[in-house]
Amino acid sequence: DGTNEETVQDVLDGEKIREIRRGIDANGYAAPGEPPDPAYRLEEVRLRELRVHDATTTGSGTEAIQIRRYDAATVLRYAYAFRELPPIEVLRVDGESLVVDGFHRRRAAEWLGLETLRAWVKDGTYEEALDRAVMANLRHGRPFRGDDLHAVILRLRRLHPEMTGRKVATMV
Repeated sequence: DGTNEETVQDVLDGEKIREIRRGIDANGYAAPGEPPDPAYRLEEVRLRELRVHDATTTGSGTEAIQIRRYDAATVLRYAYAFRELPPIEVLRVDGESLVVDGFHRRRAAEWLGLETLRAWVKDGTYEEALDRAVMANLRHGRPFRGDDLHAVILRLRRLHPEMTGRKVATMV
């Protein structure tokens, strides 16, 4: 289920990357749509400033924001349609820009060699980042399975103790 980086790189050869980037440069991006909530502002953020907290990048005792691994097919699909994709969602927590929705879009931008990426940005807390990430995946991500599903259920129960087991089950 993890990203096969070589597969993405093989398909996105240099000429295809240049073609996609020329389309972005010439035509810009599609309209960004509405922000996730009114507190967000649309910004161009530098890719190198974005932090992805997954199981491989978190320190001990820090819960990963991104639960599942990258999917190569999704990264590839997003790279081809990049200029039509909505902005990613970023929470600024203690000076760090944390990706909470748009992990695959960020990876596609990386593969395309882009330096900046459109993002809906607002200040928030780490707990809010954890919550927004899991909610975004439940809204439009692939269904969770196995260990990922177990991690999502535990996170929801911890972040939303007011939710009944039945409510959590209907969400996942």
